[in-house]
Amino acid sequence: MTIAQTFNLAIERHRAGANAEAADLYRQIITQQPDHAEAHYQLGCILHGQEKLDESFKCFEKALLYRPGSAQAMIRLAEVLHDAQQVDPAMDYCRRALVAAPDNGEAYHTLGMILRAKGELDAALSAYTQALRFKPELFAAEYNIGNIYYAVGQLDQAILAYQRSVAIKRDWPPARNNLGGALCAAGRFDEAIAIYQESIRLAPDFAATHWNLGMVYLRKGDFARGWPEYEWRWRVKQLNLAGGRSTQPEWTGDDLRGRRTLLYGEQGFGDVIQCARYIPEVARRGGEVILVCPRELMTLLKNDGDNSRDSCNVGRFVREWVAVGDTFPQHDVHMPLMSMARISDRPLQSSPSDVPYIQAETRRVEQWRARLAGDDRIKIGLAWAGRSLPDPLRSMRLEQLAPLAKLPGIRWISLHKGESSEQAKTPPPEMDLADWTSDFHDFADTAALMENLDLIISVDTGVAHLAGAMGKTVWTMLPLLADWRWFLNRNDSPWYPTMRLFRQKRPRDWETVIANIGEELKTYCVQRRSTRGG
Repeated sequence: MTIAQTFNLAIERHRAGANAEAADLYRQIITQQPDHAEAHYQLGCILHGQEKLDESFKCFEKALLYRPGSAQAMIRLAEVLHDAQQVDPAMDYCRRALVAAPDNGEAYHTLGMILRAKGELDAALSAYTQALRFKPELFAAEYNIGNIYYAVGQLDQAILAYQRSVAIKRDWPPARNNLGGALCAAGRFDEAIAIYQESIRLAPDFAATHWNLGMVYLRKGDFARGWPEYEWRWRVKQLNLAGGRSTQPEWTGDDLRGRRTLLYGEQGFGDVIQCARYIPEVARRGGEVILVCPRELMTLLKNDGDNSRDSCNVGRFVREWVAVGDTFPQHDVHMPLMSMARISDRPLQSSPSDVPYIQAETRRVEQWRARLAGDDRIKIGLAWAGRSLPDPLRSMRLEQLAPLAKLPGIRWISLHKGESSEQAKTPPPEMDLADWTSDFHDFADTAALMENLDLIISVDTGVAHLAGAMGKTVWTMLPLLADWRWFLNRNDSPWYPTMRLFRQKRPRDWETVIANIGEELKTYCVQRRSTRGG
């Protein structure tokens, strides 16, 4: 077979999706003709698709070496560097490509991706628009325009851009998936469901769409359809969960009869706290519970309070403890905590008698009580931000809570650890904010301090879940598109009877949420002082 015939066969196999076979054929060509620029280029495309960035970069370098001035090779080098988060070198190659081919739509699209990575959103939008000018069929440019509008909360423009992308390439799952997300963010849930269902019909194995559809169903309280779709989370690449899953059989809800049952949280602190409520049920069905949880939660969940048999802590039902990241011990069956509601006798928490199910350690509670002694003001804990992933829109800045600082007779106490905790060093004027979080070793200390507070005000983060699980009065501030567990249009939580929900009515509108809390807080403080007799 001649080199030309081998190359044509490689192209055919590549188009048919037989990438491994195609890559071998391209390597054969390169062995026979090392300066075959197109073979280097096509092999680089396959390797880039397999996320083998170093190898693909070398292939594109060779393609450019043997075909100097190739705009396509420069564009691919820029894309690989962009994926490797080497933004400035990526920009250099992209600008070189535009010099070589000033009317190349793909070069402008790559420039847009690089500019977005640099945070230059207006310039990125301009680049994507130029990409479409020179290549109107470039559906990915419309998609990325939608992503920028979505990121800045301009949902109508985002929806239109995603719709244009879908119109160009009807069977491309990412555009339909993000269109559904934008419709959800705009409160158009039924339209989102229709989009997700159509996307699944066209691309039944695209996991992110199944997962997002599951969350819409769960928000609407449709558990029968929601839980099966939510299980697709294990295959969503961006969540990166699959590596932490047990390979033993999954528990199906049957009688366990002494089987060693591994329970584990695969997501955030709040998820573990919320679903720890199901641990006693596993023990009641005969399971020897092995719990895998973050180290930051282990001391809290292990605590039996005053060591009495009446302790409410779910940890007393656990036989063996394992920290996240450690090797799983021998076990017979497993169950992710976030899947427990799917098979539980109580799929939705509705009985106040089941809360609290987490208790702070008496000794630590007393230590904090002594520290707060002599201060008769109403004590309110604050948590204003969560981790930037998975939802940056759930967070705010501490300075946005400034209107609450004008209320008299309140001692504000930071409960904030993590990315935004530095803000506690410069609270809003008039806010008397104590920040003792440097004394927190883990959530056991957080819980002990919270036990001494009158009220907790928090965004959707682990602090809110902990307060609810402890039966503390907690007011939770939610973005417009709140997580599925808070459902739709409710101001209470069936998971936590002592929690109230304060929701945005418009995207990013924390001002109205805070104003509503301020009005409620005036009444709360009057009632609280009356109860105290002061």
